[in-house]
Amino acid sequence: MNKPYNNKIYFILALMLISSVTYGNGKKVLKSIKAKFEKVIGGRSYDAASSAVLLKDGSFLVAGRSSSFGSSSDGLLVKLGSDGQEIWQKTYGDDQTEEISDVIETSDGNYLIVGHSDSYNYAPDMNDMWAVKIKPNGDEIWNVVIESEETIDEAESVVETSDGGFVMVGTRITTIEDATSSVMAVKIDSEGEMVWEKYYGGDGNEQGTCIVATSDGFTITGNTESYGEGKWDIWVLHIDNEGAKMWDFAYGGKNNEMSNRIINTSDGGYLFSGYSYSFAEGSLDAWVVKIDSKGTQQWAKNFGGLSTDEAFGIVEMSDGSFVLGGYTEVYEPDEDFVNISKEGHNMFIIKLKANGDKVWERSLGGTGNQKCFDLITTKDGGLLSVGTTDSNPLNGIDAFIVTLSSEGSYK
Repeated sequence: MNKPYNNKIYFILALMLISSVTYGNGKKVLKSIKAKFEKVIGGRSYDAASSAVLLKDGSFLVAGRSSSFGSSSDGLLVKLGSDGQEIWQKTYGDDQTEEISDVIETSDGNYLIVGHSDSYNYAPDMNDMWAVKIKPNGDEIWNVVIESEETIDEAESVVETSDGGFVMVGTRITTIEDATSSVMAVKIDSEGEMVWEKYYGGDGNEQGTCIVATSDGFTITGNTESYGEGKWDIWVLHIDNEGAKMWDFAYGGKNNEMSNRIINTSDGGYLFSGYSYSFAEGSLDAWVVKIDSKGTQQWAKNFGGLSTDEAFGIVEMSDGSFVLGGYTEVYEPDEDFVNISKEGHNMFIIKLKANGDKVWERSLGGTGNQKCFDLITTKDGGLLSVGTTDSNPLNGIDAFIVTLSSEGSYK
């Protein structure tokens, strides 16, 4: 017979292994800025939050993946109240690997998650684009994959269309002979049935990372080897409602630039985020670029130090300013300019004026690594960041969720 957990150390371990925790000893992950609430979700394996959406009632959906819960590595979806209280937590997938890259609230009051799945296809390690429509209680309505025998297809972003369907964007990798990749866009109807699929690219490799809806179609950001000046440049293309390309531009310098997000801006243009080697101070810098409605660059800004920095989430505030979320590597060089910091990466939150000038910058971190992979506004005008942390030494990497005021701190 197993002995009961009457030893203090077992009690602490049990606390560490529950599905959703703010560390039981009262110690917060973040030490530089107080948070309105913060949550760590995970177990002994890899768990991550990659996307979040503010729901109409002020609650949140946070999406990503979990290797600690579910059958294998499954898509993870968590619903939180406006105060951070967990309403429910569910995993989606089967016996192979799934990951959720994006989540939206649909016009009929349900939710849609997209990403990739390896459980419902022809062969192992051949991911398919994956979409699941979900009721407000987390139950599935339908679950579809875009199947292919000879390609790896992964969805990164999704928008709802005016007719109740959805357009997903991501990357198709062809595995026959030399592997090549293209930006892939797929429209499905309100029941998950295929409407059209399109591929975009040139002689090199391309990747699709994010999509936004416009009055006359959709604008996609991605990365390209075929166009631009460097090995990799950021590629923005605008397509009509049937997927036909209307215009495209590449952005970058002689080295590498890569994109993560794009948003519509209130002046009818766009702002996209990622990183740059070409314009970096040291290694790679966070890079944000403002373009107009036709893709003409209006301004570009880089942020960072001598180590690695990358921008992910972007929000436009009510005053026309922008707030970025990402990560920065804590840099503490020795006499040989070798980075010896034990802090790892901190989340950063940066506020910019409408013209791109920096207003303030916050660094949020503690022991180990904290990274922001998405940033949204809250109903009270604050901010919510989702990403990862490895501050708990008994766990692997955990999903990390934190809310802040509009000024990046606790009011």
